[in-house]
Amino acid sequence: MAQKNKSILKESPIQWEKPYFYQNELKFIPKIYLPQSSEDVPENFNAVIVDLDGRIDCDLDWKDAVEIAKKHILAGRWILWNLHLGLFQELEFPLSNVMQFRSLALTLEHFIETIWKPFSSHTLGIVLYQGFVDFRDIPLEENEEKPLELQAQRLFYRDVAINYLNSLIDLLPQSLESFILLDAQNVQEPLSLAELLYEDDFEKMHIAIKNSVLPTQGLVWEIGEAIAGYVSHQEMQLSEQKEIQVAVCLPPPGSAWHEALNQTLITLNQSKTPYRLILEKNIAAEWDGLEKIFVVGEFLSESGKRMLKGFQAAGGIVEDVDILHR
Repeated sequence: MAQKNKSILKESPIQWEKPYFYQNELKFIPKIYLPQSSEDVPENFNAVIVDLDGRIDCDLDWKDAVEIAKKHILAGRWILWNLHLGLFQELEFPLSNVMQFRSLALTLEHFIETIWKPFSSHTLGIVLYQGFVDFRDIPLEENEEKPLELQAQRLFYRDVAINYLNSLIDLLPQSLESFILLDAQNVQEPLSLAELLYEDDFEKMHIAIKNSVLPTQGLVWEIGEAIAGYVSHQEMQLSEQKEIQVAVCLPPPGSAWHEALNQTLITLNQSKTPYRLILEKNIAAEWDGLEKIFVVGEFLSESGKRMLKGFQAAGGIVEDVDILHR
């Protein structure tokens, strides 16, 4: 996997350790203001989004945005730069177009020189995309074949989008955190959403999500239960981190649809049972505090089975959803 640009070695003032941000080793909860107009920022927000027009046909004149950012910095707020690149609906050509990608790359280079370098110590990160969680606005070649089944289509578009975003992120300084804002309103089946948000695929970026039918491990975008922070135009009530004793082990994305696993997620949601999603490879690293792990037995690897035996030996319970929902 390609690495982010290491040519600029500046240490980020904010570090991230799932699911929280930290500043000087102290937990930092980002309360990021999403401006609706030019009104003043409510005092309880500690960060603010500043928009930058980075679309291919714009002149990249960000002087006004810089002046706005300076005022927020003087007020003690972090800046989350929203670099509007036109991803993906406003792109003129399919994602395979090389010249289009090079133009976006030049915009990122301009951002690094004129925005990130002078403001890195006050920068929380950069937003590269905001839109629907199924990335249904991607421009493709007219003759490009797409899967027929709905969830397979969603995963196809997701893979194309994430690969493109990762290629752009690789051009940024390593210490610059990248964010995407996702709306999950059109994916209300828990397993479908879990597949789309499969953790490994988003390792280079932070997600702020709204309308999610799954527990949110990171930032909330306007609508949802905020634990680790939020992006919103109004103040949100932070929820306390509940003790989580239950986890659901996700099979790899693209595995056959598993109704019993989807029903397990629905049942946990309806009963308001706190739970989290884990990947099979992370079972041993993330079982601390857990009492029960739901799995799909037929999708477990030999390595996963061995880790689960260790979990059971330590007193944990493993439930196969196939057996549970017979």
